[in-house]
Amino acid sequence: MAKGAGESAEKVVKDIRRKTRRRFSASESFDLTRWRGTGSGWIICLGRTSEMLKGSCLCGGVSYQVDGEIGPMAHCHCSMCRKHHGASFVTFVGVERSRFRWVKGEELVARYQSSPGHERGFCRTCGSNLPVPWSPGAQNLYIPAGTLDDDPGVRPAVHIFVASKAPWVEISDELPQFDEYPSGFDQDA
Repeated sequence: MAKGAGESAEKVVKDIRRKTRRRFSASESFDLTRWRGTGSGWIICLGRTSEMLKGSCLCGGVSYQVDGEIGPMAHCHCSMCRKHHGASFVTFVGVERSRFRWVKGEELVARYQSSPGHERGFCRTCGSNLPVPWSPGAQNLYIPAGTLDDDPGVRPAVHIFVASKAPWVEISDELPQFDEYPSGFDQDA
């Protein structure tokens, strides 16, 4: 979740507590980490890694790596993600585009424009969903967490688009829930 630059950590946490369905105790603390790629504010991460991460598609024809910090991780319940992934919801992890690189098979990555200005990627051979920037100028991208071969060192921090979640899904964890993007969330990631 991102908030506007210049806001204090205390104000961000108060705003999150006010806007989420989850009620936070006054003693809870958050790791508020600057998400450098957005240039627009705070991201709540439940951890991060400085190690190189690897990921790949099901058939192994496409592989990638991420070098350095990653985050945030979110569960998305929007209907477009559900249909694209064939799942009740999708878990993504954010990464700065400059930290991501294809190791092999970039030519196998097909792109589909799911809505004006937003693309989704998949392997031409096996159909696995793959990371691509949602829009040409985006500085960040989201990696489908299921394609990671390594533990990313972060855990989901939030549920987004719960207003359009599948009717059979009952969210039973304590993560914050938002009907759409949280206020200030980098939608162009």
